[in-house]
Amino acid sequence: MKAKLQIIPNNSQKSDICYISRKIFDSLDLLDNKIYHLKFGVLNKQIILKPSKHSEEGNGKILLSSDIFNTLFTSDEFSNFEGMTLNIWRQEKNIKLGPVIGIFVKPRRFKFYDNSTTDPIHLIAGTYKSLLCYLFTFNCIDWPNKRVNGITYVPKLNRWTKVWLPLPNVVYDRGSDFSTSQKEKVKIIRNELKSNENIKFINNRDHIGKWKIYKYLLKYDLLANHLPYSVRYKSINDILTMLKRFNFVFLKAIYGKRGKQVMSIKKIDSQNKYKLSYYSKGLREVEVSSKEELKEQVDKFAKEGKFIVQRGITLLKFQDRNFDLRVLLNKDNKGQWKVMKNYVRIAFKKEQTLTNYSLGSERIYFSKIYPKLYSITNNTIPTSEEIEGLATKSAYYIDKEFGYFGELGLDFAIDINGKLWLLEVNTKPSKGYGLESTEIAREYKAIFDYAKYLCGNNSKL
Repeated sequence: MKAKLQIIPNNSQKSDICYISRKIFDSLDLLDNKIYHLKFGVLNKQIILKPSKHSEEGNGKILLSSDIFNTLFTSDEFSNFEGMTLNIWRQEKNIKLGPVIGIFVKPRRFKFYDNSTTDPIHLIAGTYKSLLCYLFTFNCIDWPNKRVNGITYVPKLNRWTKVWLPLPNVVYDRGSDFSTSQKEKVKIIRNELKSNENIKFINNRDHIGKWKIYKYLLKYDLLANHLPYSVRYKSINDILTMLKRFNFVFLKAIYGKRGKQVMSIKKIDSQNKYKLSYYSKGLREVEVSSKEELKEQVDKFAKEGKFIVQRGITLLKFQDRNFDLRVLLNKDNKGQWKVMKNYVRIAFKKEQTLTNYSLGSERIYFSKIYPKLYSITNNTIPTSEEIEGLATKSAYYIDKEFGYFGELGLDFAIDINGKLWLLEVNTKPSKGYGLESTEIAREYKAIFDYAKYLCGNNSKL
C-alpha cells in the first residue's frame, strides 16, 4: 500500500497526531486514538493516528506535522518530503514509511546528472518503487543528528537535489575504487553504519578477490569441478610451469575489473614462442620469441598489485569468435537468489581471447544463440537452465563463505567440449540499461524488492 505525504504547518495540529486516509486506516487495521510508533528510516516517533475525514482517489495520504521530527529537521527541511509517495505498512504497533534506502557511492559519483554511471537509474528505479531512495558518500553524514545530506527527488521542487534525509533502513553499497586517502574514512563509515542494528546492508563487503573466491569455493565438490586451476603469481616460473601443463593461461589481477588487468598468454610452438593479449589504452596483442622476452612483458604488466595465474579455457566459438557468459543474479522479495539475465559476450574479432564489454564485445542473450550452438555441437553444451542452476548454487555458497550479498555477476565459460567453467565473481556488477531497449532493466527494480524484504515486508512492490 502507498501513501502520499502531506506536510502540515506546525501551528495546524499537535506534532504527535497524524491523520491518514480512511482507506489506508482500514487496510492496516488501525484503531482510532491508539498510540503507534511511526518509523521513517531509523527515526522513531510515538504518534496517535486518526482517520482523515476527506476522501481521495488513487493513493491515500498521510498528514504529518512539519515539526514531527523537530529535533532533526527544521520545518523548512521537513517540508521537502511534501508530495512524496511512499510504501506504508504495519508491523504490530509500528507504522513504517519507505523503506528509506541510501545508495553509498564514491565522491566522484555523488551527483545525479552523470551519464557515465548507473547511479541515476538506481535512484529512478527506487522512486518508481515508492521508496525514499538517495545517493550519499562518506562525508555526507551528520552523526550527532542521525541524518544524511543526500541526493533525492524533491516533488515540490520537481528536481533531484541535495537535502537533509534520515539515516536509511538499508544501505545499498555500490561504493568501490576509493582512493588511498579515502579508504580509511570509508572503512570507518561502513563499520559505523553496520554497528547500527536498525540498518541493513545490501552488499556487505567490497571486492572479495579472485584468489580468495577460488580458494574458498574449491572445498565444495559441486563447484570444484567447474573452477579453472589457479595459483598465486609470485614469479615467471609460475607462468612457465602452468604453460607446460595447459599451453594457455591467464594472468589476472586479484582485484582487477572490466578486463583491464588481464593478460592471456598462449604458447604457440615448442620453441618458446608466446602470444600475449592484454589491455593498455586499447587491446594489445604481442608475440615474443623467448622466455626472457616473456618475462620482460609480464614484469611490465604485473609490476603493481597482486595476481593469479589461471588455467586458460579453450572457448567454444560463435560465428568464429570466442565468447563467455555473464549471469546476473539478484535476491528477490523473499531473500532468494533469482537470475535476472544470462547473456554472452562475444569477442570483437576472431582470435581475440578477451571478451570484456569494455574491449568492444557484443552482448546477446544466451537463449538466442543456443539453437545455433546446439546444432553445431550435437547437444553437448549446457542449457540455460543448467547454467542458471549452477549460478544460483554458486551464489548460495558465496553467501555461505563471505556473508550475504544482494546481487552478483558471475562470469562463466563453455569450453570446446561443452563443459561449463566459473571464471570470476563480481560482487558489485555493472548492469546497463538492458540489451535491446532503453527501458530500465528489471534488476534495478528487483534490488528494491529485496530491500523491502530486509525491512520486514516481503510483499512484491
